[in-house]
Amino acid sequence: MARQLQRPRGRGQQRAPGFVGAALQRIDPPPPPGPILQEDDALARLVEEHGAGNWSIIARELNDLFSAPADAGRIGKQCRERWNHHLRPDIRKGAWTAEEEELLVKAHRRHVVVPWFSVGWKAGG
Repeated sequence: MARQLQRPRGRGQQRAPGFVGAALQRIDPPPPPGPILQEDDALARLVEEHGAGNWSIIARELNDLFSAPADAGRIGKQCRERWNHHLRPDIRKGAWTAEEEELLVKAHRRHVVVPWFSVGWKAGG
């Protein structure tokens, strides 16, 4: 007779340990390797020189600095996203404060489907 496999019961048993509440925590990633740090420094300098918004010019100059061919180097969109999501000086990368978490919970209660852009706007970064 074939042996049946038993499945875990309950939804919580199917999750990996340490998963509970992981979505509400900000975890700082490890620093990137050396070449990426050099590129990040160059990108920050070019944004300071040309201003945020001139992404095609910044990408072209970044490729020139690192001798990358135009078809294999960075494009403006990649530079813009790296700046806006990781390098901007006003981005806070620490843990949630108790006030921020309470604000998130209240916003979630108010809106069944949370428009995340408005939650981010209310939290300030």
